[in-house]
Amino acid sequence: MALAEQQTEWLLNNILVNGGWIIDNLPKKNVYFQKARPEHQHLLENFSNKKGYKKPDYILYKEDKIAGIIEAKRGGETLDKALKQATEYADMLEAPLVFASNGAYVETYHLNKQKPLFINGEKIDRLIKYKEAVKFIELGENEIYTISPELIKSKEDLIYVFKKVNNLLRKANIFAGYDRISEFSSILFLKLISEQEGEKSYWNSIKKQDDDFLISYLNGTVIKNLEKKYKGGVFSEINLKKPSIIRQIMGMIDPLILSDIKTDIKGDAFEYFLKNMNQADNDLGQYFTPRHIVKAMVHLVNPKFKETVYDPFCGTGGFLIESFNHIKENSIIKTEEDRKTLKENTLFGRDATKVSKIAKKNMILYGDGHSNIEETDSLEHPIYNKMSAIITNIPFSLKDVDYSDHYYNGLGKKNGDAICVLHCLEALEEGGRMAVIVPEGFLFKKALKDVRKFLLSRANLELIVSLPQGAFLPYTGVKTDILYFTNAHKPQAQEGYYYFDIKKDGFTLDAHRRKIDGANDIHKLEATNIRKSEKDFLKEQGFEFIDFEKIRDNDYNLVGHVYRKNSREAKFTLVKLQQIAVIENGDSAPQNSLLFEGGVYPFFRVSDVAKEHLSTNLINTRDKLNSKGIKGLKLFPKNSILFPKSGASTLLNHRAIMGRDGYVASHLAVIQPDESKVLYKYLYYILTSINAKSISLNEGYPSIRIKHLQDINIPLPVLEEQQKIIDLIQLKEKEIQMLKEKIGANKQSINKTIHQVWQPEEENGPVADKATFDTLIKAASKPLQS
Repeated sequence: MALAEQQTEWLLNNILVNGGWIIDNLPKKNVYFQKARPEHQHLLENFSNKKGYKKPDYILYKEDKIAGIIEAKRGGETLDKALKQATEYADMLEAPLVFASNGAYVETYHLNKQKPLFINGEKIDRLIKYKEAVKFIELGENEIYTISPELIKSKEDLIYVFKKVNNLLRKANIFAGYDRISEFSSILFLKLISEQEGEKSYWNSIKKQDDDFLISYLNGTVIKNLEKKYKGGVFSEINLKKPSIIRQIMGMIDPLILSDIKTDIKGDAFEYFLKNMNQADNDLGQYFTPRHIVKAMVHLVNPKFKETVYDPFCGTGGFLIESFNHIKENSIIKTEEDRKTLKENTLFGRDATKVSKIAKKNMILYGDGHSNIEETDSLEHPIYNKMSAIITNIPFSLKDVDYSDHYYNGLGKKNGDAICVLHCLEALEEGGRMAVIVPEGFLFKKALKDVRKFLLSRANLELIVSLPQGAFLPYTGVKTDILYFTNAHKPQAQEGYYYFDIKKDGFTLDAHRRKIDGANDIHKLEATNIRKSEKDFLKEQGFEFIDFEKIRDNDYNLVGHVYRKNSREAKFTLVKLQQIAVIENGDSAPQNSLLFEGGVYPFFRVSDVAKEHLSTNLINTRDKLNSKGIKGLKLFPKNSILFPKSGASTLLNHRAIMGRDGYVASHLAVIQPDESKVLYKYLYYILTSINAKSISLNEGYPSIRIKHLQDINIPLPVLEEQQKIIDLIQLKEKEIQMLKEKIGANKQSINKTIHQVWQPEEENGPVADKATFDTLIKAASKPLQS
């Protein structure tokens, strides 16, 4: 499943050639594979023999001097060891530039500066071009600029400009949604296209127009000519009525030089506007797919030259752009016919909204390929057996979709998620493959069981990737997964599929989504070839194999962690919870408030458990029933463990122990330990460590069934060992409590001291000198140091 080193090297060869390196033309050759030029070969062999290393995979040259070393590893492998080995070779051969790659990402190092390589202020995660390598060597630095450092400020200024433009468009009564984005993106596109293609006459000629003619010239001449050039469907007429506002926007953009900056309309401007609108009146119904997830999915599917790649819900074209770049980087495209094939017969996209125009603009800026992007409702218009590969993020949870009958005899039953996935399957040619982002509910909802069963009968499910909660913030907190299928319409026999749970995706899992440096789980996914890897290697990388027999017995639930077993050898015997405890539902809460008047019998609700999250002494409750209220209810014994079955308390993993006999609400499960087998406090501590999500959550409103609790595996030491574990935990809890009390006392001391600074006691007089103040501060610090 992971790329073999030879496959990594094949990818690197193409990237090097496309970057201007020469690998096979002897007079000009500057890339040598597992050998050096004759004058350096003896050094290489002596060092390899001494160290016991294989020879470096690549040696790069600048004229007659060694420029760099590349170590290639198979996909999924971490690169620390490879970078260290490459650095040792570089040190011996006096090569300043060092690279380690597993085909998906690259680690770099500058031998002399002992730091990673940077271009234009950004850390490099790719192999560099020959011209870039020359610049690094000539400057002798680990950081170079291909544009002036002053222009980097343009990138930093972009968001500030977008905010100002957004306010201008609001004042001009251009409403949030596509209209506002369309106005700005059209003007921004004119600026970018002028920089890239030298068509500054358009930009400058617009600025030269008198106010009376500016808008008519812009719409009637410039946009008309561009529409003709790009064969329509790219531009809409500018709706701004005031030339002064157009001039203001152009004036804000004019100083920026954007074409040399790693940016695009989608990536910065559109993302800013989309975030802004999702907080208010977003009428696009779209979510922006994070670029690192897009890149990982494209690497997974690995689209190839002369294949057809389709995104039926393309939005601004992120998957198509990344596919276009992936094919260009990993293929040798030399002839005009090849370029025409890539631009006109490779990429296909649809979107039901006018945002498809943004996708077209982006494709033009990235080298074209826009001609097969349509403003079309894909679900209304099926495609049959045409596409080699599909990469998409479906629109989540569309309601009452009218096109069920278009797909497999109405199997989707108007469920938007199901119909979107079935559309993708229908569009694939025989043997095709697809990677699709879906909301996690698609994987387990009982109503979609038949859809999941059908999909498994029509294609090979190779992999499910669980994306972390928060991956799509700030747009939505919906939990999502990637489904990866191959061999459409002619599946081969399979025993199961792989499941990969991404915990770290390289960004903070909050609304800010700030980048976190270092290796992450997305890197492993990027470098993985699911179809050809080895099981042992996959297991090392954290991929779990799920047997199809298990999912057939569980309503075709595809959520991998439901089937997860403890991979470590158990220290104690594992038993089902139902073997050591009775598990029952509580009772429905009495609705008549009179049944609580003058009550003395505790009635435990979910709110009591939440309030006493880790309490082992839960006695008092908010509500108490009177003698009439308890009629028909079951009295549960003291020391029973309360386990929420539904609502937020389930997801927050609240648990509690009943400190006295009482009655329990139906939203709680009551676990009554058999104390001849398990001590109630031991069982309580074990249950607090189990995440409700790892058990099973029903569709819709989050809830757990009694049968799910019954099947939990519990490690069961002998009673004496259980007591030792309890004693140890309680000792640590007491230490925590003492520390909390000490923290509280210290805070009070600090507050008291500060209060004295502001309002000193009368007998001391005012704090008038620094020595007195320093004495107070010293006094305040003593408790913190004790």
